[in-house]
Amino acid sequence: MRITTAFDEIRASEYSEAIEAKELGAIAIERIDEHAHLQTASIGYLFRDDEIRRQGKVILAEAILVERILPADKRWNRFIKWSLQRVLNAPIPDFLILIDRNIWEGFDAEQKLALIDHELSHAGQATEDDGETLKFHKDGTPVWSIRAHDLEEFCGVVARNGLWSEDIAAMARTIIDRLAREKPQAVA
Repeated sequence: MRITTAFDEIRASEYSEAIEAKELGAIAIERIDEHAHLQTASIGYLFRDDEIRRQGKVILAEAILVERILPADKRWNRFIKWSLQRVLNAPIPDFLILIDRNIWEGFDAEQKLALIDHELSHAGQATEDDGETLKFHKDGTPVWSIRAHDLEEFCGVVARNGLWSEDIAAMARTIIDRLAREKPQAVA
């Protein structure tokens, strides 16, 4: 007979494996060339029930490099490993994608895929200082890293100053190309 503790109840109600997200992630890694490098990575997908905000914005999901959080506090290292293994029912993953369950449940299939695509885009292989040469551990396995967004800018800056950097111009071209490919929407 298993004794249930308050901790078990809290853990079970707050975090759970995100099976649908995991399935979409596998499809994305298989079908999207930009994610092909992740075929050798292990990725855990977890739902969280709590809303996380940073600077007033709701965080829909986040990609986490697990090896970066494990040594953060050595006292908690074993506990974090145990917790992840218990919730995921798998070995410690290279990456963890933590998703707001409430937002996920309100998304349609396309939005869910876009969210997973976005989070997988953060999961990368580290490079040497030249930015080109991929890094590997001595045993030949990839050194993983978290990639930053392609563009970080404010709408107001673009409104006032235009496409002042190549990053902004590249994003603008991508958006214009995408809009040109989309079907016209009926105006009600």
